[in-house]
Amino acid sequence: MKSAKQFTEATSYGTFQSVRLGKEDPCRIRLRHCYIFSENTCKHLDSMSWAEMQETFYNCLDFCAVHDRLPYFYITGGDPILHPDFWQLLELLKTHSIPFTILGNPFHLNDAVCQRLKNYGCEKYQLSIDGLRETHDWFRKPGSFDTTLEKIGCINRAGIRSVAMTTVSGKNIDEVPGIIDAVVAAGANVFAFARYCPTSGEKDTGIAPLRYRQLLADCDKKFKEYEAAGCTTYFNKKDHLWTLYEYETGAFTLDGVYEDGMIYGGCNCGNCHLTILPTGDVYACRRVQNSIVDDAKLTNAFYDAPTVITLFAPKDFLFAAEDCAVAAENMMLAADALGVGSCYIGQGWTAFAAPYGQDILRQWGIRTDYYAVMQLLLGYPRPGDAHPQAKPRNNARVLRF
Repeated sequence: MKSAKQFTEATSYGTFQSVRLGKEDPCRIRLRHCYIFSENTCKHLDSMSWAEMQETFYNCLDFCAVHDRLPYFYITGGDPILHPDFWQLLELLKTHSIPFTILGNPFHLNDAVCQRLKNYGCEKYQLSIDGLRETHDWFRKPGSFDTTLEKIGCINRAGIRSVAMTTVSGKNIDEVPGIIDAVVAAGANVFAFARYCPTSGEKDTGIAPLRYRQLLADCDKKFKEYEAAGCTTYFNKKDHLWTLYEYETGAFTLDGVYEDGMIYGGCNCGNCHLTILPTGDVYACRRVQNSIVDDAKLTNAFYDAPTVITLFAPKDFLFAAEDCAVAAENMMLAADALGVGSCYIGQGWTAFAAPYGQDILRQWGIRTDYYAVMQLLLGYPRPGDAHPQAKPRNNARVLRF
């Protein structure tokens, strides 16, 4: 896929391929945890010409055609409606009968705008709620909390599904149950939350694992109470840690029935979505800076490593990924002791999903009841590369026997 100065995230669901198009355009708020401005690396905002938007659009269609997917677009930014070619892009989507979702701000929405979005084929409009009134307005700007809840009604009246999304951090985790009450009262069709990925300068925004698990338990209880009362809001358990939580509580089981090629839980980074930044770089995830997959200096997905080890495990073994990860860790430690560098690449099965990948498995004599869990790359570090140093240990948390 050729990339223009655009932000594209593609996600596959069954026969669908959803492509998330975002344009780093002017935005009427400067969100405090906006990834665009994290680390102070963004000195200016790139924008696309109409020609670049069309090129990216048709490249996405070609990508979907090659992989036999029906396209679905998510349009985000910045604030996409502020782009001068926004409505022209929607006309292009409508011409090709492609449905889409908008991820944007509430300030420009009214009944007429929402109806126009609906006429172009908009299925969902996602708004962010990042705390109760004081906290949300601190993240964004004064008055935005009340405006966001009010505009949920505009979206609903147009026949578009309203989605309220919360990014959970150490700043707002205690307010999530109250946020749920607020969006339900406002009539949101969908509510979801996910964790914030702190940048290096934001250590105080992190959440202890057990505290986050308690949040899942609290929200699970609240969701069930609302559902039992006939609440029409759909609670989307978006964070992939929900799968682990429900496995621990017995709500999620596979019952020994597995379907080849089906992902039953975990992050789909690099497997069913990708991100194209305004620079044209392709990333597996917009939140993970080192997940770049379209570096022009790379000639293959394995970084030109001289040795690639693929770890296989039985498809019906519950802890296949965990066992392979431990084996890979031991090999990486042994390699380091010998002065050999290593790199771990997860979701190895995607490398063998295509017909040519299946041919390779047959050539290698891999049993059909096994699958590729991950790859481990080995090679000698470049001269002058610094050896990674371990972070200082907290002696109060070190177990000694």
